[in-house]
Amino acid sequence: MKRITRILSAAAVIALAVTAVAGCSGSPAGPAGTDAVTVTSVETDNEETKIASDIVSWMTSSLDKARTETEPPAKIRTDYSVKMARNEYESCQILLRSGSKYTGLTLKAESGEYDELDVAVMREYFIPVADRNYSDPVAETDSSFMIMPNKTGAFYIRFHTSKEVEAGDYVFTFALRNKDGELLEKFAVTVSVWDFAVPDLTSLETVVGIDKKSIAYFEIMKKTKVRDALSGDVESILAGSSEEETAQNVSLFRQIYKNYYDMLLEYGLCGIGLPYDILDDRADQYLDDPRVTTVYVDHTLPESTLDAIVEKLKTKPEWLAKAFFCIYDEPYSVAMLDEMKALTDPVREKWQEILTICSFYTNCGYGNSDQIDFMSKLIDVFNPKLFLFGNQSISSRLDDMRKAGKTIWTYVCWEPGKPYVNLFLNEPTVDHRILFWQAYQNGAEGFLYWSANSWTAVNDPWSSMLTVSWISDSTYGDGSLLYPGNFINKYYPASSIRLETIRDGIEDYELLLLAKEVLGEDLVKSIMSGVTTSVVEYTQSSVEFFEQRNLLCSKLEEKISGK
Repeated sequence: MKRITRILSAAAVIALAVTAVAGCSGSPAGPAGTDAVTVTSVETDNEETKIASDIVSWMTSSLDKARTETEPPAKIRTDYSVKMARNEYESCQILLRSGSKYTGLTLKAESGEYDELDVAVMREYFIPVADRNYSDPVAETDSSFMIMPNKTGAFYIRFHTSKEVEAGDYVFTFALRNKDGELLEKFAVTVSVWDFAVPDLTSLETVVGIDKKSIAYFEIMKKTKVRDALSGDVESILAGSSEEETAQNVSLFRQIYKNYYDMLLEYGLCGIGLPYDILDDRADQYLDDPRVTTVYVDHTLPESTLDAIVEKLKTKPEWLAKAFFCIYDEPYSVAMLDEMKALTDPVREKWQEILTICSFYTNCGYGNSDQIDFMSKLIDVFNPKLFLFGNQSISSRLDDMRKAGKTIWTYVCWEPGKPYVNLFLNEPTVDHRILFWQAYQNGAEGFLYWSANSWTAVNDPWSSMLTVSWISDSTYGDGSLLYPGNFINKYYPASSIRLETIRDGIEDYELLLLAKEVLGEDLVKSIMSGVTTSVVEYTQSSVEFFEQRNLLCSKLEEKISGK
């Protein structure tokens, strides 16, 4: 494996130039880019000359959300530093802006090939939100692109370390070229790898919905059917003009659904339905996969089918431990709690081996007690909405449930909004990552999100993320972490900056657990206080976030490796 020392190539040196831009304003570059790369020895032969242009380009943190309106910062950086552990993903961004239109541009990695450290150059696409345009969809591409006058473009540069990569510094260079292949700018990124690894498997159990109707329509049938088709079920959406065409559509749908599930799994998220029926032998590979932390069982299936499912799951204790029912969702009144009991009791009496989870966002009274006490007799997993941890009384009651052997998860959906963190498209990116620090902070062992691709309320997810317009006309991106892949001519969905950040947040959750074990709870709490102290008190600065994360990781490295 190639090992990087302190010597940079001549190509990297070009990237260290600082471009002065008159009259520009903006926030400083991101946290990891605060220290310039140190050059101790330089080869100056064969340097490639840059072509003059009015394109201003700069590097910034992955947690600084880009908009087409984003102006260059006062200090332009074309060098950057990313710090990460083994077996981890981390990213940064390259932004471009010009007063002129440019076509045929390319941005590619031109040096930095290492056996155990991968890089992906992903183009960012922009989604309109009111009178602004926010970057969110990201996709790898080798094709050329253009930038429009006075509209910022952006690229997401993602790095991934293996478990075997050696600790040390690794330099990557990226080149921006015009349609004639001439150099416009070079960028240098130093990836510093700490001498410890993020654990292979996440301790955070997850559940995320996958909307089958949205896949069927937007990935397969949009070109041949009007949007009204979404009012039907999956089968009617996929129905073609002949039995043969319908069969082809169904086969393609099953493959694309599997692609969606598999992709989410790569990001640490378990789809709510396996790609295959649980009774299908092909489901066994997923049941055996330790990354699959949860397996949804539909309690409305026929009794004989449920009997067969439970018997199969019981053949391996680890399979049974993943299974759960979700019988009732978000009760908030006595009448709803009574209904919940009426539906839940028969199911639990018959199939008590399967855990039951319930999401809720209030703690109403019930007789002489409260909702939490009432539900404790019906469920195994309490899933309070994140903001409930800010209520001292409810938080105390959840602690009681935890001591009684119950499991505590958390979730967000179209609410809460500010001052709480969430996963909205037009929310600061740092919020999405802090969400998982708060999950750890409040003892949540699982995270639920209602959908990764709910697009039934929009005409085109690539042009509108007003995904819950029936509830809110100002909530963007709720229930949608993916984008249809057919826009980029793929049968895999496109990722999003929010999804990339969720994976980073889940990795942070594992690091916090590791740090608690290695460094002790008091030190972890002290470092965490620089990121978040409660569900309404947390940093909005990517600089402050990475300062604390880097401190945590440096302490871990010191303790684990002795460095």
